[in-house]
Amino acid sequence: MVDLDFVTGALSDNPAFKRQLWGGLAIALLLPQPRTHSLVVAASAASNYDALWRASCHYPSLANAVRAWVTTKRRGLARQLARHG
Repeated sequence: MVDLDFVTGALSDNPAFKRQLWGGLAIALLLPQPRTHSLVVAASAASNYDALWRASCHYPSLANAVRAWVTTKRRGLARQLARHG
């Protein structure tokens, strides 16, 4: 048995990892006997993961694309202002 969402991750509050998913844990129970049936791979908290994924900075949404574009432009402007006063 394998559960990919044994412990669901959480969105980080740390500014360096803002809106990133951290702290999840998967578990695999592998017995020494040969398997006589198919391996069960579950994602018991998939609905939680899906909700967190949609809120993460890596979700491919228009809002995240705009946010990334604005951040890039803001950094570039800050560099130009620092160089030229």
